[in-house]
Amino acid sequence: LMSVRQCIVHDLENTASGAICGISATIGTGVPKAITNNIVYGLLHDGYATFDSGIKLIGAGGSYISPNTIYDIAGSASTAYGIQMQDAASRRYQNNVCCNAGDADYSVASPASATCDHNLSSDATASGTGSLTNKTAANQFVSTVGGSEDLHLKAGADAIEAGKFSKGELNGQLYKAEIPEDDV
Repeated sequence: LMSVRQCIVHDLENTASGAICGISATIGTGVPKAITNNIVYGLLHDGYATFDSGIKLIGAGGSYISPNTIYDIAGSASTAYGIQMQDAASRRYQNNVCCNAGDADYSVASPASATCDHNLSSDATASGTGSLTNKTAANQFVSTVGGSEDLHLKAGADAIEAGKFSKGELNGQLYKAEIPEDDV
């Protein structure tokens, strides 16, 4: 199991060619990935047209993306996504809060083969049971002021108590939402 967890990625800017991604993984067959408890915000691509993402996952194999916070992914000449998944079979994404991605908060190829639920988006792209759409970022986070972002959920945020705890198997390996005991 390969995992990327508890990372904060912010204020990346690209003015040249090539995609910009906060977290990007290409998956080999049979190698499950877990991308959990990350915060990605403030990505800007001001160069050539390309696909930019807060979290980007490509390839075959089972993967788990939960819970992550993605905010303010923009591109003036590019297509910008909060979470982008291609070849989405055997994937689960849930409990993610994704707001203010330039073109779509979520872009999932073959969404019928991915398990998605209990996500939040500021547009209409969070799909699945328990997902919340068209929610304003300013109503979710303590501060969205540039340079003073505080992406903790504020009192009254729609995302509070809207998630789902999952424990199960991903390609034969146990996965669970990783929540530090002092945060419970």
